Amino acid sequence: MALDAATQPGRLARSGASRAPAPPPRRPRNPRPASARLDTVPAFPTPTPTLTRPRPAPVPDPPQVDRPRRTWIGWLAGALTAGLVTGGTVAALGVNILSSSSDPDTAAIVATVQHLGTVGLPTHEVTTTFTVDDGSSLPGLANQATYRAVGTDGASVDLTTVRADDIQIIGGVPHLTIPAAQLATPVLDERLSSVAGRHEGFLTKNLLNDGVSLDELRTQARSELTTAATTQGIPAAAEQLAEADVRSALRRAGITDVTVTSATGS
Repeated sequence: MALDAATQPGRLARSGASRAPAPPPRRPRNPRPASARLDTVPAFPTPTPTLTRPRPAPVPDPPQVDRPRRTWIGWLAGALTAGLVTGGTVAALGVNILSSSSDPDTAAIVATVQHLGTVGLPTHEVTTTFTVDDGSSLPGLANQATYRAVGTDGASVDLTTVRADDIQIIGGVPHLTIPAAQLATPVLDERLSSVAGRHEGFLTKNLLNDGVSLDELRTQARSELTTAATTQGIPAAAEQLAEADVRSALRRAGITDVTVTSATGS
């Protein structure tokens, strides 16, 4: 049952103030919802972290150098140097220590040289003067004639005759010996050739009529021209030309280091 101010004069008098409405209830600051309440979690000991040391980088193995294998020829050469094997044993085995698998092909060299055929030197003029003496030292029997011969002669080298036996491989270098040059048949120029002088005794000229004939002088002249051509160096010039042609042909075939000599050693 509600009491109004008239029925409760004493309470009002004691408070000494007029009755005012009650203030609104206070709201909590930032109230935490019930769902956000953290449950109490038992504390466990924190494990101590283990430090892992970095492993060193692997060191690569040093590169292996391929050492040349000692072949049986190398062993044989070493044994020969040490005196364990004699030269006769090497010869009996048929081993050529100076040759190797990289030596030039002998058959290819022979084929290349033979392909050149015959290398010739153009004919050159040859002149010679000689004397034929068919006489005697007795008085009146002198019989001499001097002839001046003029002609031509040449020389050539037949490279088709080269064989494998003419090649030696020394230290990987082929040494080739080509045939010697051969002189051609000399040609006597009878128009330019002539008798330079005669010395005939009285008996030889008038009684015996046995003087040196012109045909005899011309026959002898051809032989003298051959001798004169050799003296003038015509065969040697032909051999030098052949050597140059052989070197050039072998160079075109890929053999740049080669020694070429003639059989005469010129």
